[in-house]
Amino acid sequence: MRICASIFFQIVVLQYAAILKAQDLPVPRFQPALVYDETDSRVILFGGMEFDGNHLSDVWFLDEGRWKPLSSSHEVARSGHAMAYDDIRKKVVVFGGMNGTGPQRDTWEYDDGHWTKVEANQLPALVGAQLVYDKISKDVVLFGGLDVERQVNIGLTWAFDGRSWRQVSESGPQRRFHHTMAYDHNRKRIVLFGGNVSEGQFTMAKYKESQRGDTWEWDGVSWKEIAVSGPSPRDHHAMAYDPDRKRIVLFGGFDGTYLDDTWEYDGIAWMKREVKGPDARGGKPGMVYDKKNKRMVLFGGGVGGGTDLVPKAMNDTWSWDGKKWEVIQ
Repeated sequence: MRICASIFFQIVVLQYAAILKAQDLPVPRFQPALVYDETDSRVILFGGMEFDGNHLSDVWFLDEGRWKPLSSSHEVARSGHAMAYDDIRKKVVVFGGMNGTGPQRDTWEYDDGHWTKVEANQLPALVGAQLVYDKISKDVVLFGGLDVERQVNIGLTWAFDGRSWRQVSESGPQRRFHHTMAYDHNRKRIVLFGGNVSEGQFTMAKYKESQRGDTWEWDGVSWKEIAVSGPSPRDHHAMAYDPDRKRIVLFGGFDGTYLDDTWEYDGIAWMKREVKGPDARGGKPGMVYDKKNKRMVLFGGGVGGGTDLVPKAMNDTWSWDGKKWEVIQ
């Protein structure tokens, strides 16, 4: 009996240790969102969706190469949401996305462990829209997204000043979702790449026909398409701006196959970097530049069906310093 009790105790201890270890790392997920908190000089992760479809409400920050959970006074489960950090008001802004009840059209702000719902005028319930802070206008700027309720994409540009949304443009890129946007601090432009213009369930061939590989820039007044060749048409990729090297960095995505390529855009041309890094993935990995440690940080994403890869969500964290990718955690 003593031997059995001892073995049982050891099993319990090992199981508890495994649980604690799992809590040291965010669970694997598609569509996580990352921003850089300028106030506390740290990378923040929020939300996403597990492989089983569970929408997540957890908030984490990256500290010395390790993820640590942040307390939250209100849980806002979300995936496919748009998220940006407002440099002036020092708040994380979240709009739309999906949760367990369906598509959402609400606006939230996160600050120091607390969620606040902003009672602003409502936009359509959008999934796969993109949100970027514009240092010139001092607004967060939103473009695109899929209006799930009407099953149409949106091609409008909106700005949010902390109180209300206002439409600032009706023209520009073809309406789309799961594109990427990043703010080029050096040239004072928002750069947009790729996405998907489909508005329904199609065959894989039709889906690929709906993917885009165009590059656009927003100067605060209007959109302009930039005539450059670069990455293949794709969606569900990751993209962010490196202010030290003055480069937009793009990784992965889906163009009919899951991709593991790394590209950089300097405002003149796209350049493919012949490097090995994270496994091929779509699922909209989160990516942001860590100013404190002078590195790009990429987290999560995954692969789905339609290829020979085993479908899975991911929770690995990588850094890019302009020369090589390295695993952080």
